[in-house]
Amino acid sequence: MKQRLLVLMMLVGLSRVFAQCVSDVTQTQPGFSPDSLPAGCVGQAYNQTVTLVFANDTSITTPLGPVSIDFLSYRITSITNLAPGISYECDNDSCEWLITQNQVNRGCVRFFGTPTTAGTDTMIVTVLATLNTTLVPPTSVPVPNPFTVKPAGQCTGTQMGGLLNADFARVYPNPGSNHCVVEFLAGANRLEVRDLTGKLVYEFANDQGFTKHEMNTGSWHSGMYFIQLNTPVGNQTLRWIHQ
Repeated sequence: MKQRLLVLMMLVGLSRVFAQCVSDVTQTQPGFSPDSLPAGCVGQAYNQTVTLVFANDTSITTPLGPVSIDFLSYRITSITNLAPGISYECDNDSCEWLITQNQVNRGCVRFFGTPTTAGTDTMIVTVLATLNTTLVPPTSVPVPNPFTVKPAGQCTGTQMGGLLNADFARVYPNPGSNHCVVEFLAGANRLEVRDLTGKLVYEFANDQGFTKHEMNTGSWHSGMYFIQLNTPVGNQTLRWIHQ
């Protein structure tokens, strides 16, 4: 009984991990990517990950001149005025990211659901930034972001105004060891694989329009890899674990 309970708890934990978003490790400049949400469509599933790249430091003006100050953390305190039917989740439960100096600091937010009402809503993402100084208190910055939901029938197939459906691609076996297979819909023109440091370890130009690609991964190091598919209408990043 204890063993069954332990296995169940592990499965629940893994399902939570793989449900969360994955940051795009190719993004290195502070800001949002994409910087605006692609449109959704009434009655069609929506799934979009936004990668956040955080600034490590800033400069403030004092009576003695400019002073460089490090950021300690960022936290999304709220996202309001979401379109009906749309929810969000971060890559951690608190939507907070601690900053490590001398490296690129990333996070991500996944917007998902099925829009129910057409129109354009300007959602407000409020970010609280904490700095390593008493000169500047923790500061909340509201970031407006318009989001359009098209009427039913104006979005076709798995593309929704430049957005790719959550079922656009899959990778298996996951975890894997000697090989992995990536399946995707027609239109993916390039595949890149990067490790946790962002280093490119594999690339494939899909010039012949394949919808499946197998990689020999027997010589790869154990750990997590990010598989990015590039298409004319958007990108999708998959997470794969090499045992």
